[in-house]
Amino acid sequence: MRSSDPGIALPFLLCVPLLSAPLAAQVPDSGRVVPVEVEPIIVTTTRTAEPAGRLPAAITVREGATLGNAGPLDGLEGVLGSIPGVHVANRYNFSLDQRLSIRGFGSRANFGSRGVRVLLDGVPQTLPDGQTQFSNVEFVELSRVEVLRGAASALHGNASGGVIALQTARPGPAPFAQSAQFEGGAFGTFKWHARSSARRGPLGGFVSVSRLTTDGFREHSAADQRQLTALIELAPAPGTLASIRFSAADHPVADNPGALNAAELAADRTAAAPQNLARDAGKAVTQQQLSLQVRRRAADAEYGAVTYAIWRDLENPIATGTRIGLDRSVIGARLDASRRLGSGATAPRLTGGLDLQLMRDARTNADGSGALLVDQDDRVAEAGPFLQLHWSPLGPLLLEAGARYDRTTFRVTDHLLADGDDGGRRVLAAWSGRGGASLAVTPEVRTYVSVSTAFETPTTTELGNRPDGSGGLNPELAAQRGTSFEVGARGGSRRVSWSGAVFTSSIRDAITQFEEVGGRAYFRNAGRVRQRGVEAALDLRLHPLVTASLSYTLADYRFVEYVVDGASLAGNRLPGVPVHSGHAQIAFSPASWTFMLDHAASSRVWADDSNLLEAPGWGAGVTDLRVGWSGTAGQLDFEPFVVIRNLTDRRFVGSVTINGFNGRVFEPAPGRHVMLGLRGRFAVATP
Repeated sequence: MRSSDPGIALPFLLCVPLLSAPLAAQVPDSGRVVPVEVEPIIVTTTRTAEPAGRLPAAITVREGATLGNAGPLDGLEGVLGSIPGVHVANRYNFSLDQRLSIRGFGSRANFGSRGVRVLLDGVPQTLPDGQTQFSNVEFVELSRVEVLRGAASALHGNASGGVIALQTARPGPAPFAQSAQFEGGAFGTFKWHARSSARRGPLGGFVSVSRLTTDGFREHSAADQRQLTALIELAPAPGTLASIRFSAADHPVADNPGALNAAELAADRTAAAPQNLARDAGKAVTQQQLSLQVRRRAADAEYGAVTYAIWRDLENPIATGTRIGLDRSVIGARLDASRRLGSGATAPRLTGGLDLQLMRDARTNADGSGALLVDQDDRVAEAGPFLQLHWSPLGPLLLEAGARYDRTTFRVTDHLLADGDDGGRRVLAAWSGRGGASLAVTPEVRTYVSVSTAFETPTTTELGNRPDGSGGLNPELAAQRGTSFEVGARGGSRRVSWSGAVFTSSIRDAITQFEEVGGRAYFRNAGRVRQRGVEAALDLRLHPLVTASLSYTLADYRFVEYVVDGASLAGNRLPGVPVHSGHAQIAFSPASWTFMLDHAASSRVWADDSNLLEAPGWGAGVTDLRVGWSGTAGQLDFEPFVVIRNLTDRRFVGSVTINGFNGRVFEPAPGRHVMLGLRGRFAVATP
C-alpha cells in the first residue's frame, strides 16, 4: 500500500510555468457575502442561469475569500461546514473520505458520498448509480460553491437529495500568472500546490498540481494524494465558451484505521482497529477524467453540452481479509437548452435536457490466499430527459414546475461459474416532479413554497454486497423514493442578509445500512423515514472591518416504519446526523491582517438503528482560530497564515460507522493541533 517514490508529482511543479505560459489566469480573491436583493447572485444548479434570490428553493453560494479564509482546504468540511442543512462528518480517514449529507440524504454512505449530486465546473462527478468520489477535486482551486438543499431529482435525476456545484477559478485577464501554496503542521502533514495560468486574447488556460502527505493523527491513517488538473478554454464569440479539461489523481496510500468500540476509544483514541492493522486495510486508487464542454448564452436563449469520460482503478484490502479490485470506465453526456417563450420580461422560460451515462466495472474479490470469490462485470446505464418551466406573470411572483423520467439499468455478467451463474439484470425507473412559487413581499423580503420528489437507486456496491457473500445483484434491495415539502424566506440589505426554511420529507423504501463488518457494509430497505427540519442563516457586516455569520440546523429525522428481527424501530432517530448543529464565525480584518474565529457545535449522534450506541455531543463546541497577514512586493502578493484547530483541545467523535460490527462505530477527531501555511501569487500586468 505504500509507495517508495517520494516525489512522483514534483516534476510537474517544474513544468507548470512552461506548460501554461502561453495561456491563462489569475485566481480571483473577491470573496464577499452579498445580499441577493442588493446584487443578484446568478446560480446554475437549476440547469439555467437564474437569480438565486428569486428561486423557490434553499440555495447557498460561497465564493472567493469566503472559501479561502477557512485556512487549509483539504476536504469538504472547510467548504460546506457552515451551510445549514448540510452535515459533513469528518472521519479523518482518507481511505473513506468525509461523509456528506444534505437534509439527511447521503447520511448512510459507507465511503465517498451518495444521495447528493455533485458537479465540478459543470461536469458530473456523480456516477449513474448515485455514488460520488471527490478524487478529481482540488479544494484549493475552488472559487465558488453553489448548494441546492432538498430533493432535486426533477432536475438532476437519481440520487439528487441535494446538488453541489463546485467551480474552480477560471483563467483571468493577466497574460501570465503563477501561484503557489505550502501548508504543513501536525501529524506529519505537508501539502504543496502550484498553479500556472495565462491568457492571449480569447484563448486561456491553466495547469495546477498538488501533493498532500500525512501520517494521520491515528495509527495506520497515513495518506499520499497527488493531483494534476489542466484546462484550456476558448471564447470565439461573445456569450460562447468552449473548454477542454483533464484531471488526474494518484492516491497510492490511504490507510484505513477503522472505527473503535467504546472501550478502545476510552483506552486510546489514536489507535487503529486491530483487524485493520492485521490486514493492512486501506486503498490505492488512480482516477482520470477528460471532458469537453461548450456553452452559448444569448439574450433569450442558452444552450450547453458536456461530454466526458472517467477511468478509475482501485485496490482495496479490507479488514475481513478480502481484497477488492475495481477497474472502472464511464462515459457520459449532459445536454440542456433554455429559451424564453416570448419577448416580454414576463414571458415564461422553458428549459429541457437529457443526461446519459454508461458505467462498466470489472470487479474482483479475493481472499487472503488470492483465490477469487467474485469475478464479474457490472454495467449501469442511465438515461434521464427533463423539462422545467419558469414563469413570472407578475414582477414579484415567480412560478416553477418541472418533470423528469429516469431509467437506470443494472447488469451483471458473472465470470466465476463454478458456484453457479450469479449474473442478472435489474431496471429501476421513476418519474420525478417539482413545483414551487416565490413572492417578493417587500423589496427586501421574499418568501417561497415548493414541493419536490426524490428517486434514489442503490449503488452497485450496495446491490453487490449480499449478506450471503455470493455475487450478482441483491434482488431484494429496491430504490427509495421520497416527497419533500418546503416553506422558506430570505432577505437582506447592505449590512445584513438572512434566510430560513422549514421542510418535511417522507421517504419510502429507505435504503439503510443494517450492518458493517470490517469495512464492508450491507443494506436493506427500512420501510418509511420522515425527515423534518428547520434551517436558519444570518450574515452580518458589523463594521467595515468586522463581519460575522451564524447558522443553525434542527434535524428531526426518524424511522416511521422499520422492523428488524421482529422488533419495530419506529420512532428511532436516523443514525449519523445530529438533531442540533450550529456554526458561528467572526472575522476582524484591520489593515493587512485577518483574525478569524470559527466555532461549530453538535448534539449527540446515534450510531445504530436501534439507538443504543451514541457519540456524545460536542459540549460547548469546537473552535478554530486563523491569523493571516498579506503583503505585496512588486508584482508578488504573499500571505503567511497560521491555523489552530480545536483550540480548546476538546475530545470528540468526528463521525460514526453506522451499525458497525461488535460496537465498532466511533471515529475520533484529533485534539488541538497547528497548521502553518504560505500563499504566493505573481501576475504579469495586462498592458
